[in-house]
Amino acid sequence: MIRSAENMVRKRLHSGEVAVGLGVRLFRSVEIVGLAAEAGYDWLFIDLEHGSISLESLSQISNVAVLSRCAPIVRVPQLDFSTASRALDGGALGVIFPHVETAEEAMAIVDHVRFPPRGRRSYAARQPAIGFAARPAREVMPALDAEILCFVMIESAAGVANAAAIAAVPGIDVLFIGANDLAIDLGIADQFDSADFRHAVDRIIEAGRAHGKAIGIGGIRAGEYMQHLLQAGVSIILGDMEASILVEGGRAQTSMLKK
Repeated sequence: MIRSAENMVRKRLHSGEVAVGLGVRLFRSVEIVGLAAEAGYDWLFIDLEHGSISLESLSQISNVAVLSRCAPIVRVPQLDFSTASRALDGGALGVIFPHVETAEEAMAIVDHVRFPPRGRRSYAARQPAIGFAARPAREVMPALDAEILCFVMIESAAGVANAAAIAAVPGIDVLFIGANDLAIDLGIADQFDSADFRHAVDRIIEAGRAHGKAIGIGGIRAGEYMQHLLQAGVSIILGDMEASILVEGGRAQTSMLKK
């Protein structure tokens, strides 16, 4: 049997633990992997939707991340199947599709991300996630499919309304709540304490639990509400973007020293 890279997010889920990720949008060099791993992060949220990271830099970061056991998970632009395929071929262990609103979109995602027979992803030999080994496709495809995670982001009222149908699609692993865009779409930007926002989040969590999907969230910081989310079953957390951590940490230090 072929041995593929270990996806730490999947491992945490199997162990009943929480997987915490670091957002990468501005840092384009592989050093971010070592910093994230040393800080204790389990995965990288590599943002190609809003960031300017190239596919070349993405592949370099992903290759080092696989070796560092800090799973590279890539957010691609909305329903950008070409970028998703190249990200996976370049070493990513998961893909996040934003703004998913229907079961039909979720089925199309599975069709492009999964190898046959579940989907129709094209096969490329000597994958980074298997150490560039030359092995038969019939061995490589199931080994990679077993480690790759397929995320769909629900971040609109339409997505919430169809959350149960989206969660029912085989081949989707994670319902990921985009807190900021969801609040904006609901007309209550930044109001994470709003009853409407929290009801929408609860509906997504219920849909995921009913269909055996993992639940993730980004945009919510530590506090009582985060405690509630963890108790409700959220197990994949996007901690913060790398730039935010640098600025906030630096601001705290300079403020302390200047006083």
